[in-house]
Amino acid sequence: AGSGYSILWMWTKWPEPTILLSPSDQLVIPGDKHIYRLFWESGKVRMISWQDGKVVSWITNTLQNDLDKREMIALATSCK
Repeated sequence: AGSGYSILWMWTKWPEPTILLSPSDQLVIPGDKHIYRLFWESGKVRMISWQDGKVVSWITNTLQNDLDKREMIALATSCK
């Protein structure tokens, strides 16, 4: 059994993954080539997705949504 404190990092070449069809908003960071799509749930960022060429990636917050927006953005921007 896991602790529930893990994040999930996924990626696919599937053109429009169903789970990513309805972002809440998007974020553009100056100097970063990606557009980050944020998915909110219960007042917290549940997922963040971005595209790099044909690959779509996303991270999902912990089971309890423990990470705040700043932490989720830091994780998303550090994924290489």
